[in-house]
Order: sequence, then structure tokens, then C-alpha cells
Amino acid sequence: MKREAGASPLHRELRLRLCRQIFEGEWKAGERIPTERELAERHGVSRITVRTTLADLEREGLLARRQGHGTRLRMGPHKRPSPAKLVAVLAPVENPFFASMLGPFEAEAEEQNALVVVKQLSRGRTIEETLFRFLEREIRSALVWPYDEDLDTGKLLALRALGMNLVFFDREISGAPVDSISVDSEHAVSALVVGLQSRGARRIAYVGWEGAVITSSAQREDAFRRRCAGSPVFRLPWRREREVDGDLRSLLAKLSGCDALLCGNGVIGAAAARWAATRNPRMTVACVDRLPGSESLGLLAYEQPMEALAREAWKALVAQGAKPAEWKPRQLRRRGRVVSLPGMGGVAAP
Repeated sequence: MKREAGASPLHRELRLRLCRQIFEGEWKAGERIPTERELAERHGVSRITVRTTLADLEREGLLARRQGHGTRLRMGPHKRPSPAKLVAVLAPVENPFFASMLGPFEAEAEEQNALVVVKQLSRGRTIEETLFRFLEREIRSALVWPYDEDLDTGKLLALRALGMNLVFFDREISGAPVDSISVDSEHAVSALVVGLQSRGARRIAYVGWEGAVITSSAQREDAFRRRCAGSPVFRLPWRREREVDGDLRSLLAKLSGCDALLCGNGVIGAAAARWAATRNPRMTVACVDRLPGSESLGLLAYEQPMEALAREAWKALVAQGAKPAEWKPRQLRRRGRVVSLPGMGGVAAP
């Protein structure tokens, strides 16, 4: 490995290369990695450089070396504490909720004299690859809003073992080494049903997105089915937010016998409120999420507690970095509140 002017020390360059191989899955947990001599020849460095690098990775919990048994990939809990002083936020920047989450999160970081780096979620590069690039630049804490992106649990496990602290917003991933932060969807649906019934609703229909990639969507539909067994449930095509008005018109034109509509998403709720205003003024519309700009639509909305969610996300990142060997993944859900937007009377969340 030829070293250019201004490059990092050789052991750092080798460390980055070995971490990349671990991230890419070249070696599996428990598998023996090449010998010092083989690594030295492959990467064009001395055995002393290899030995120093392997010792660093062993101290961090990535490797286990035993006399006569070689060096094996351990992939255990990371042992090196990493204070959250430089934190990445990876999210769909165009999402209307992004600013309402980012502002409180940056405020939490500012109080601790930390810097937040914002990165747009890109379909040209996987979330895991972007996170690894953060890690290469010594950014070891990240808040991720994965939206509906496909995720590789194996690579997330590798990132955690390599020392990345991860909190995911609005997505729960079974078996993933991350803390998940989201609104309490069960409470949101229950509170909105109570709010609609208090306004005289006798039969409520539900409209949400199809698919279960975004776990909050599936949780809200399931909560509605439990709360209002036998009531109509409809799904709109996911990833057609710009066409939601047309899709919803076609669906609601067939709807009869319902005097209220509960929408699992603010985009759907806003479209339903626009439809009801011209086609069925007697229909009451409620939705999870309060979209910016929806104040004049007369919605009953469940407002997500963005400040509380941002605070919990920050606390989770700090806790992961402070005692990484003791950390266990958690799913944290926080309750919001029901608000009545103009055109309807006030109601408090139960």
C-alpha cells in the first residue's frame, strides 16, 4: 500500500481497510482472519503495523486473539466509549416533519456543545454505506430517519461492532442493534377514535398506506382494527403522495354508511379533509400527524411530540456512547396529543 503525502499513518490506513472488510462481510463472526504475515503482504505494510492495528481492534472488542488458535472476528459489543460531540442526522430532508424534528434535536446537541451534521437520504447510496462513510470520518453517532429504505441488519450489526451509535426514528427493526424512537401509534389511534366519537361519529372508516415497510403505518392500522373491529379499512398505494388526491377520491366515492374518517398519515388526512369540504361536509376527518400548512383544514389531528422524541433520541445516543458494552436495544414510544385545527371545537387527548 503506497503512502501518499499527507496521508494518515499506516496503521490508521490499515485499520480503515480492515474495518471496511468487516463491514462488507468478508469475515463472519467467529471466523479466523488472515495471519499477520498474510495481512502484511496483502496490504504492503510491516508486521509491526499489522500487530499494532490488530491490538487496537482487539481492545475495541472486534477481535479475539488466542495463542495457537489465531485471531478471530468477535463482533461483540464495542468497548470504546464515544462521547456524542459530532452527530450525523440522516433523513429525507424534503419530508415536512424533518424541520420539526431537527430543530429540537439540534437544540439538545447545542446544550452539550455538540455539532450536528445533516445528510440527505439518498437512493443512490444505501443507508448502511452512508453510515460507514461517517464512521470513516470519525463520526460515531447518528440519528437515522430511514423512511421506507431497505435495511441490511447484518451491516447494521457490523456498524455497531465497529463503534457506531445508532438511533432510528419512526421505524422499528427486529434484531437490529439500534434504539428505535417513535410516536405511540396505539395511543394515537385510540385518542382519535375517542375524539371522533365525542363528536357523534357512529361508524368510522380507516385509510392508510399499503405495505408494512414503515412500521408505524402497520401499527396504526392494527390498532384501528382492534379498536373498531368490523369497520372498513382502506389502503392507498404507497409512494404516490403526489397523486393522493386522485387515489383518495376514487376510494371515497365508493364509501357509504360512514360519518367519520381516520387517516393514518397527515398527507392522507389533508387530502381527505379537502375532499370532505366539497363532497361531504358532514364527514369528520381525523389523522395521525399534524402537517405544516394544514391548520385551515378543520382536522382533528394527533400531534407528534417532536421535542420529546428529539430529547429521547439524544439521550439514547449519549447512553450508547457512554457505556457501549452494557447497552441493549430499546424501542421507545412517546405519546402526543389530539389537537383540533380551525373549524372544530377543542379536545384534549385522553
